Amino acid sequence: MVMIFVGKPKVCYFHYIADKVRTKLAAWKAKLLSMASRVQLVKSTILSMLIHCLSIYKLPGSIVKKIETWMRNFIGSDNIDKKKIVNVDWKSWSNLLKARVKRNGRIIKYSIKSSIWHEIQEAHGTVMENCMWSIGNGTRVNFWLDNWLGQSLASKFHIPEKFHFALTSEVSDWWINNSWSIRNNIQLAFPNQLHSIFAVTIPDVEIEDLFIWKNAKDGQLTLKEAYNTIIKPNPSTTWKSFP
Repeated sequence: MVMIFVGKPKVCYFHYIADKVRTKLAAWKAKLLSMASRVQLVKSTILSMLIHCLSIYKLPGSIVKKIETWMRNFIGSDNIDKKKIVNVDWKSWSNLLKARVKRNGRIIKYSIKSSIWHEIQEAHGTVMENCMWSIGNGTRVNFWLDNWLGQSLASKFHIPEKFHFALTSEVSDWWINNSWSIRNNIQLAFPNQLHSIFAVTIPDVEIEDLFIWKNAKDGQLTLKEAYNTIIKPNPSTTWKSFP
């Protein structure tokens, strides 16, 4: 049932709706339900309670925020008044984030709605400057755009960024019959910059490409390595005696 008001509705007029939602959520035994069941209950019951009112009135922001908080807490825990921090497996979380921020193998340059992506995006340039690919079978590394020679070939050859979308070949595509197969027009255009390519060989055994931290002997990024690379030590202060 939707109430009809005289004049413009006030926030207090919608408190009864929030109270009904809260009572319904509090009555359910969340502990006995799986997360999927909680989501289904919220979608089938709570949202249907609101749809009639929303078809006529625009709920005040404060009411909407309350209801969203209660629904989120109900789904995440067994107490609608208590927010639960959900622990997510790191690998699952990283795969989810990659699905949101990678397009055609490249990191997006625009912002998305995320509590942590802005900070990650700011640090991405620093990470890329200090990492490179160690070639194994060459199937994971973009021949032109990835750094596997100390600098990407796109940067070495000064290829404009507007053409990067067309540079999709992998390193393995240029290694044929145990030798490099570089087209003649490329060799003629960049004769002095190909020695770094020919210095790399792809092993006969199947080895995966590795993304390594350049400043570490074993290529592994540790907190200590990151700190030593990113945090520049302040120059020592030389004290002079006063006359």
